[in-house]
Amino acid sequence: MNTSSNSLLSYDRQYSAFYEGCGLADLSARGLVEISGADSLRLLHNFTTADIKALADDAGTETFLLDARGHVVFYVFLFRRGERTFVQSAPGTAPRLIAHLDRYVIREKVTFRDAATDYAQLLVAGPRAEQTLKAAAVGALPQAPWSSSELMFDDVGVTAGRSLWTIAPNFTLFVPKSAAASVRERLTAGGAVSCDESVLEAARIEAGLPIAGLETSEKSLAQELDRIPQTISFKKGCYLGQETVARLDALGHVNKKLVGLRIAAADRTAVPPAGTELKSGEAVAGTITSAAWSPRLAAAVALAYVKTGSNQIGKRLTSTSGEAEVVPLPMV
Repeated sequence: MNTSSNSLLSYDRQYSAFYEGCGLADLSARGLVEISGADSLRLLHNFTTADIKALADDAGTETFLLDARGHVVFYVFLFRRGERTFVQSAPGTAPRLIAHLDRYVIREKVTFRDAATDYAQLLVAGPRAEQTLKAAAVGALPQAPWSSSELMFDDVGVTAGRSLWTIAPNFTLFVPKSAAASVRERLTAGGAVSCDESVLEAARIEAGLPIAGLETSEKSLAQELDRIPQTISFKKGCYLGQETVARLDALGHVNKKLVGLRIAAADRTAVPPAGTELKSGEAVAGTITSAAWSPRLAAAVALAYVKTGSNQIGKRLTSTSGEAEVVPLPMV
């Protein structure tokens, strides 16, 4: 069998693990900040769009940190463990995130730590993810999105966070690096299939989870990502950038929003690159931010910003890679 056929089989097998079995992916390149201290939750509450004070000790959320004009500076996932919170951010952003928050600390009791050097971040995802984890470790698994719990892999404590990277149940594990290899071995011995970044990208797009740096820029507005219930509280009161969020809410819409697309590409080689323009008739209607091949849908799938008036479900747009249809997220 030739190399390209082997590659295709590998991609399809890995992809199927996220939908039929248990996939294992490495998220360790992502930024990870550990924030702790008696005033840490209050600080996060004052500088994010979510109602952090309302979170239970083991609850979490996805949220935005904005600048004074309401533009997205960071889009992060929070996993709270009492007074300690793991903040998962885009690759390479941990030092900048720490500096951003630290500038607002006066007398508050808050400690920031770049934790990526201490923890491997592993994603366990698929219909058999819970079964695989229960066979490999001791402890109750978190159930609500972004909530967390503690698992024991023999004598190694691991924080497990319920995440939204794929459509099927999925968990992000924060594993001490000294134990990462043994935890991976135990999970693969239990049937987890190691998956490449390109395969996870397809599953992520189908799940509709935006990624900072791909789906956000320094000009992004929070409501443009179309995840208002997951990220924004309109009852919490003031926070940095709140006036812009409130004003856009009063207007009732933004000029563009992030949508899912199914694209009639011929095969994997025809997946459109990020930056591909979308047109409605002769007018430019939007831009693709992420795209990948979906074996399940036998089509290319993408996330894209599309202008109001052209972003309703079922709308058909054109691109250099084929016709694109706006579809609901997640792409179940």
